[in-house]
Amino acid sequence: MKWTAATIALTAIGLALLGTLLIYSVDVARIHPEGNFVKQCLFLPAGLCVFFLFAMRDYHHLGRRAEWLPLVLVCIALLIAVLVFGRETGGARRWLRIYGIGFQPSELARFALIIMLAAKLSEGMDHIRSIPRVILPVLLTAGFFAGLVFLEKDIGIPFMIMVTAFGMLYFAGLPFLYIGVLGALGATVLIPTILFAAHRVERLRAFLDPWQDRSGSGWQLIQALYSFSKGGLTGVGLGAGTQKLGDLPAADTDFIFSTLAEEAGLIGTLAVLFVFLLFFLVAMRVCANSPDRFGMLLSGGIGVSISVQALFIILVNVGLLPTKGLPLPFVSYGGTSLIVTMAMAGVLVNVASHCLPREARSILPTIEMPEGFELPPETARNF
Repeated sequence: MKWTAATIALTAIGLALLGTLLIYSVDVARIHPEGNFVKQCLFLPAGLCVFFLFAMRDYHHLGRRAEWLPLVLVCIALLIAVLVFGRETGGARRWLRIYGIGFQPSELARFALIIMLAAKLSEGMDHIRSIPRVILPVLLTAGFFAGLVFLEKDIGIPFMIMVTAFGMLYFAGLPFLYIGVLGALGATVLIPTILFAAHRVERLRAFLDPWQDRSGSGWQLIQALYSFSKGGLTGVGLGAGTQKLGDLPAADTDFIFSTLAEEAGLIGTLAVLFVFLLFFLVAMRVCANSPDRFGMLLSGGIGVSISVQALFIILVNVGLLPTKGLPLPFVSYGGTSLIVTMAMAGVLVNVASHCLPREARSILPTIEMPEGFELPPETARNF
């Protein structure tokens, strides 16, 4: 599985480098540069260090209660601290400032939740259809995290938290029919949170018809679509885009994919789509070939979390989903997002390094065991 680990590493690092290049393109074009490129140049080495740290450290350590429990408790404390001391930006309170450095606890909380759910589900897979023993505790735990983030006036990350939880339940063996029913029940909770919030209703209207308020709520989406039309097939060239000069809001964060579309064209956007698809497929390969339950659920959760978020924000950029502030994984400006996502990719690399090659797996069942010897369930599942 060496090529699998290498593919994950190359896609993650390649996307991070592309993001840094796009952030430079946006930052230097501003009349009053915000210094985002310089900051990203500091975040990138930190992200790479975290990536290699998790890539080299045995992922089994993360499954130990003494390791994931303190991390979960710290994340809960930080999420509560945001509600009390957090800085409000764009109508949402998501950030803490620690020694002058902005930090978004919800990003770290997502990673901690994946680790905890992987650890707990790996113990409860034999009873995966049990509502009181497995399904309800998982949904309540994920819902608790999602609720804390939702109180920050953020609906994007709570949505991603629940999608990831459903994905991990599926990997643990819960039938798709159960997932569909749970998803439908979740929609009954999600819809009122949209309909009873004026700013979310306004976003929904802008999504359905952005031209009805082209200078207001529809401006962002219209300018994103203009970016795609200006880019054409091959783009205007890296650094030569004009939408980032002020027409396209959040050109290096939420709508960085639109910046890419203008400067690299259809070819560039399809290339990035292919890279994210490759990342997802390789993550699913790692999930399918993991040596144990914890590794399977951990890699599956990480793969879904990163890939679905990437798909979500790309669909937002092309006008197929309502506008929502989420970073494009590895690519968008933001230290917390980059470092946490690189940590996830590092864990994925480590799980891949523990996977047995297919040819090695095929000979294992032919080994004769002593009479009365039984393989542990975690090992037998892979045979």
